[in-house]
Amino acid sequence: MATTYAKALESIRTLAQERSASREHQLELVPLNQAVGRITANNIYSPMTTPFFDTSAMDGFAVNSAATTCASEKNPVTLHVKGTMAAGDVSLTVTGEVRDSIVPCVEIMTGARFPETDGGPVFDACIPLEQTLDVPERAANEYRKVVKPVVPGQHRRLAGSDFQRGELVVTAGTVLQPQHIMALASVSITEVEVRRKVRIGIWSTGSELRSSGHGDLNRDKISDVNGPYLEATLRNEGYDITFFGTIGDEPEVFAKALRSRLASGIFDVFITTGAVSAGRFDFVRQVLEGVGSRIEFHKVAIRPGHPVLLATLPTDDINHMNRSGHDNGLNGSPKPKGPVLFGLPEKFD
Repeated sequence: MATTYAKALESIRTLAQERSASREHQLELVPLNQAVGRITANNIYSPMTTPFFDTSAMDGFAVNSAATTCASEKNPVTLHVKGTMAAGDVSLTVTGEVRDSIVPCVEIMTGARFPETDGGPVFDACIPLEQTLDVPERAANEYRKVVKPVVPGQHRRLAGSDFQRGELVVTAGTVLQPQHIMALASVSITEVEVRRKVRIGIWSTGSELRSSGHGDLNRDKISDVNGPYLEATLRNEGYDITFFGTIGDEPEVFAKALRSRLASGIFDVFITTGAVSAGRFDFVRQVLEGVGSRIEFHKVAIRPGHPVLLATLPTDDINHMNRSGHDNGLNGSPKPKGPVLFGLPEKFD
């Protein structure tokens, strides 16, 4: 009798949770630029405050906003440019005192540190370049004028407004996306500890299949579509994929290949396509039972995909420990579970 969809899904989730617990102890340190799609092993905290200083969010002029309170088209305020600061420049210190109704300012570029004052009001805002006007009667580039007041804090990014030192940037268990990479890079993190990728091995079964790029196109063979499709789809989802190619309708050949892959202790999941129904050449279940697998379900009440199969394969704990470098529960980490195999029908899309 076919398993219901709900029960099949519950079985898959249970097996996944069991194996996830053991994989949490199998970690890798990877460069940040290779971490997209990987799952973080730990919470990641900012090692620094960013921005470290108050910086400008615009190209313009750093001023004291209070000095522009009375600015209007009829009564423009003239600014005297005391210097220029670009992003990365050492802080510039100038006088902040207003003299003869001329307001001091500093030309400032996006990302540049706000200048200091050695007397008079501090510079607390940035006027965008396009909101200032030329002063024809004054020397070029030394004077500008504004015709409306500047808001305190305008276009000024405060120190620590992105991240404070010790602030949580990414939580454990996060699938890293480009926006996470950007945030981590902004606080100078160059590598992250992530969980090992799930390793999946794929076979396409059927003597009628021709592996992509192999075989005589004039013979009575059909191109394998399922294998390349599954490999591409799963690799795109961030899994570590090995495509073993096609395998014929000989149970003993598949059994030998499966035993060899199991003995390697490398793979977490296997996928086969074809040979899971009830025909003469549908040998996958027979082979699985022959190597000591437990059939979780075979046939699910869904279409397409009715003959789909899920099995838990055996594992040699001692050999697995020696190959993987993990203690199989002897020192507190979860005991590894055997890999699982999904037997998919020939047509499952």
